[in-house]
Amino acid sequence: MDSPRPVDRFGWYTDGDYVMSPKEKQLAEAEAKKEHIREQKWAEMTSNWEYWITHKRDKVARRIRKGIPDSFRAKAWDLLTNAEASLNAAPENIEQLMQKPELPTYKSIEADVQRTFTHTAYFSNPEMQQSLRKVLCSFAQINPELGYVFGMSNLAATFLMYLDENTTLWAFYNVLTGFRTLHKDYFTTGTPRWKLANQMLDIVLKDKLPKIHKHFQDINLDLKQITAKWFIPAFLSYEWPSEFMLRIFDIFLFYGTRALLVFAISIFWVHRDELITDSLADVITLMDNLDSSSKLKDWRVFLKNFDDLWINKKYYLSLLKQCGAPPERLE
Repeated sequence: MDSPRPVDRFGWYTDGDYVMSPKEKQLAEAEAKKEHIREQKWAEMTSNWEYWITHKRDKVARRIRKGIPDSFRAKAWDLLTNAEASLNAAPENIEQLMQKPELPTYKSIEADVQRTFTHTAYFSNPEMQQSLRKVLCSFAQINPELGYVFGMSNLAATFLMYLDENTTLWAFYNVLTGFRTLHKDYFTTGTPRWKLANQMLDIVLKDKLPKIHKHFQDINLDLKQITAKWFIPAFLSYEWPSEFMLRIFDIFLFYGTRALLVFAISIFWVHRDELITDSLADVITLMDNLDSSSKLKDWRVFLKNFDDLWINKKYYLSLLKQCGAPPERLE
């Protein structure tokens, strides 16, 4: 009889053979030593959120990039998405929304629920699948124009790791419709936000990694061939280690597309040796299977590079301008 697969504290199946590099181990130990101090800082911030987000936004941003303490993640996600306030103002809760007549999009939702985070013990649980089903069906009732589109389920499922069903519904709703992430237009007809993100990524790649940009041109690689799996589900379609995925999501909730662009350019940077020589087919295969890449196993080391390649506000606004897009509210 096979022994059960090991899982971490989040219910994610783990790679039992993985051994941290010395640098990764050093970073993990440093994080552990600072956890209590970071919790105190987050306790102060979350207890007086309006002051911090209004007057000390840059410090909040830096602390998010360093990682939200797990004990404050639920509260931080709620505040970043304004979920509780939206829930309190909502005319109907999930149970009431689920009493409404079924929509045609429910069939698509049902298919996606069964294949969301299949690499986790957590979402193999029928109760969690039912919670996800209720969140997605309720969103479709609230916003029938958008309804459900493939890729949404991973976003909603991630919220369910920390929030209850009703709070998840409004956190998910606000990520799609709110100014901070503007993620709805990755799913609307014509996917205008995805197309804009690809335009911006092409400029960033040419600016920061011109050799890779030139090679991609030489092999006729269109960035859209690899970024649908990246940008639309906010990099949540890969089988990342749970803590890595949560750190990605933390940063995405604050920065939206800007975070996705930095993550993309960081992936290119860490694979730069392969990406200036590989064939078109090999590049696509590598980028499509990032969760198997040895260069992303030590994810804390990767996030240090992520910080070094950060796109600041001025540069991001210049990217929007170069692409003919209007400026965005970045606070």
